[in-house]
Amino acid sequence: MYKATDIANFLVYLMSDSCDDLTNLKLNKILYYAQGHYLKNFGEPLFDDKIEAWPYGPVVNSVYHTYKCFNNQPITGCNEEKVNLIEDKVKSFLVDIARKYGRFTASTLLNMTHKPKSPWAEVQEGEEITVKRIQDYFINNEEPIVPLELNYTEEDFIGHRDSNGVLVLPGGWNDAEI
Repeated sequence: MYKATDIANFLVYLMSDSCDDLTNLKLNKILYYAQGHYLKNFGEPLFDDKIEAWPYGPVVNSVYHTYKCFNNQPITGCNEEKVNLIEDKVKSFLVDIARKYGRFTASTLLNMTHKPKSPWAEVQEGEEITVKRIQDYFINNEEPIVPLELNYTEEDFIGHRDSNGVLVLPGGWNDAEI
C-alpha cells in the first residue's frame, strides 16, 4: 500500500505536461476516484491515508497540504525519484484513471463527487469517508474503468503499406505535386 502523496506525485508526473488545469482540487478528486476504482477492482485500498469530506468534495489532507502552495493554479513539478517507487501494475491502473478523469475540469469532478447518495454526501463535513463506504459505492454505482485498447490496422491510416510493402496513398494523391 502506498502513501497518498506518492500516488499524487505520480499523477502529477503523468498529467502536469498534458493537463494544464491540474490543480490541488482536481488532483484530490482524481485521487478519490483512483481509491474507489482500486477498491472495486482489487479489493484493497490504493493508499492508506484517510479521505475526508470537505466543502468542495473528498480531500486527502496530506495531499492538500503538500500542494496548497499552488493555490488554485496548476501544479508543476514532481519528485521523479519517487515515480519509480510505484509498481508497474499500479502505474498502468493510474494511467487509466488519468485518461478517464483527467479530461474533466475540477468543477465537473466536484459536481460528480457531490451526487446524492455518494460517499461525500453521506457524511458530515470534516468526517472521514471510510474505505468501506467508498468501496461499497464504487461496487454498486460507478462504471468500470476500461483499459485503453487501440486495435488499429495498417489500413486505418492514410498512406498504409500493402501486403507487398508498397506504400498505398489515397486516390487523388499525386506524389509529383507534394
